[in-house]
Amino acid sequence: MLLPELRQWLVLIGALVLLVVLAVMALASKEARGGSKLVWVLLSVLFSFVGYFAYYFVAVRGKR
Repeated sequence: MLLPELRQWLVLIGALVLLVVLAVMALASKEARGGSKLVWVLLSVLFSFVGYFAYYFVAVRGKR
């Protein structure tokens, strides 16, 4: 079984990979043009962390 600290690092790395993938997908999209690409990147970066923080404080900290 993985150590709790290692599991937290794996979740963090996975979240960062997901963040980068979302940003690249928004930048590579052919449907969005110009400033709307920037808006989609900012939205995916800013609001994805809300979910990550909620998970951390509810699931990870709640078990302690």
